Amino acid sequence: MIRKILRKVSFRLSLWQALIFAILAIVLSYVTHTLIVEQIRTHEQEVVSFRLSEFTLEYERGGVEAVKTLANARRKRAQRVFFLRLASAENKTIFLRDPEDWLEFNSDLLRKVPVPTDTRIRWMELNAQDGNALYLAMHRLGDGTVIYVGQSREDTDELLGNLRKRALLLAAVLLPLGFAAGIFLTSRALRPVRGLSKTVHGMIETGRYDVKVTRGETDNEINELVSLFNRLTMQIDGLIRSMREALDNVAHDIRSPMTVIRGRAQLALQRGDDLTLSKEALAECVEESDKVLRILNMLMDIAETEAGISAQNLRQIPVAEISAAVADLYDSVAEEKDIRLKSEATAGLTVKGDPVMLRRALANLVDNALKFTPRGGEVSVTVAKTGAEIVFTVRDSGPGIAKGDLPKIWDRFYRSDRSRSTYGMGLGLSFVQATVKAHGGRIECESKPGSGATFRIFLPA
Repeated sequence: MIRKILRKVSFRLSLWQALIFAILAIVLSYVTHTLIVEQIRTHEQEVVSFRLSEFTLEYERGGVEAVKTLANARRKRAQRVFFLRLASAENKTIFLRDPEDWLEFNSDLLRKVPVPTDTRIRWMELNAQDGNALYLAMHRLGDGTVIYVGQSREDTDELLGNLRKRALLLAAVLLPLGFAAGIFLTSRALRPVRGLSKTVHGMIETGRYDVKVTRGETDNEINELVSLFNRLTMQIDGLIRSMREALDNVAHDIRSPMTVIRGRAQLALQRGDDLTLSKEALAECVEESDKVLRILNMLMDIAETEAGISAQNLRQIPVAEISAAVADLYDSVAEEKDIRLKSEATAGLTVKGDPVMLRRALANLVDNALKFTPRGGEVSVTVAKTGAEIVFTVRDSGPGIAKGDLPKIWDRFYRSDRSRSTYGMGLGLSFVQATVKAHGGRIECESKPGSGATFRIFLPA
């Protein structure tokens, strides 16, 4: 159980957050402490400097007695206690004001300190036996007398100690609270991810992909991931449905000719003495086998086209050559159905592609147009340049395509209501779309019931 909790992302993120917070808090505390100490030391130096200047002026005005009088006056006013010593040039004490509460400080230590030889102010720190320190300034006067003024750092050290204790206490309280808050916030932020994981487990167990994860209201990266996941599941569900429908259609389209083959073969076996019947049965078997092979070959062609076109087969092709070849191929079909087939292409235009595949794609569109155009109708094939694209347009005057069928006509084995009465595998437009995409182009269809259909292939010029 504990190991499972330790492996959780929310726990690890919170731990890292707490660690980073602790490091930043330590750095901030150190910097703050350093600044406070520096500020206090500066203030101490200013106070001691002021006292030193005050007693120096008093000594210059009235000598040792004036200094004693001022020291006693300062003591009676209960101002902050300070240390005061006057010494001769030989470092012999002339006057000493050593506060009574400084029992742990031995003023005799100053006799070991070398006497200044110039009038510059010297700063020093002497430690008492109890660990406290005396911050001291000494200054040599013009007559050789040395004046020492200082104050204890006991109060400031106590203040800094209290600050450090409170900072540690605050850190001891804030770190667990911050860690707990981090776990709560991280767990809440990762709630969509847990929902995502739960949904994926459900998809694996049930095999259903028509499920969605609830998306949060805020626009953040995790909710964007949830949206993308929902879109992906919709696409996967659509693909699975398409595959199932395609398999059903393949099974249906193959089962019919296979049933015919089996039935004719059984009949031929039962009446094996009738040579004519056997030949007819074999002919029908070959015909039905060709239908199955056409379906399988078309599926293979679509798969190969979607996998990509070999660069060896690409070359610059005159577009007029493609449209003319397709028009010539279907002239007799159009004439037989009494349909006017017109072909028009702008001279001098070329497109880079596989000539065989492009002719097959255009031929599929023309074949469909002729298939659904009634007698006396018209089918036109035009090729022109629009901007940076070559546009192949195939327009017919057939019954048109229902609006609900337009998005589905590119699906494999899909056949709209208008094509139910006409033989077809439902693979032609899938092959056309795969070919166009393999050439870096796109294909569109516009149609209204009763107004014919217009297919446009856009290829890079």
